Amino acid sequence: MSSSFLECPECGAECNPTSRRCWLCEALLDQPAAGARGKRAPKNVVSDEPTSGVVLSVGMLVVMLFVIAGVLFKEAPGLGTLYVMVVTPALAAMSYKMWKQRGSGDALSFGDMFVQFLSTAAMVFGALIVLSVTVVVATAVVCFVMCTTGAIR
Repeated sequence: MSSSFLECPECGAECNPTSRRCWLCEALLDQPAAGARGKRAPKNVVSDEPTSGVVLSVGMLVVMLFVIAGVLFKEAPGLGTLYVMVVTPALAAMSYKMWKQRGSGDALSFGDMFVQFLSTAAMVFGALIVLSVTVVVATAVVCFVMCTTGAIR
């Protein structure tokens, strides 16, 4: 290990000497843990704040979704509207789950958030399809009734 880095007392990661917390496990660097030297960080680190990697990944996902929305609105406004109708509730559900998990103290991985996003997007898309079919059937029934009763000639 280079002398310009500090070793985390919790997980053994190389940390910036000016950092107060470890970049990997977020342990305090100025308070060594008893007998923990040389151990690796557990897979699911519990933290009050999401790790920077998860935040960066979610931020990149949101930016990518907004870029796709912009391109769709420019090229096909109807498809862009449908895209926003599906993506917005999915992002809201993912954000709510992140906020709820953060309050409970459980770590939430990017994979968990992505699965939440995809499942919510699929549910919203399914609901939009059911709603569309319902509107088409209702319109057909109203037209049929109006034609058979003589309201439309």
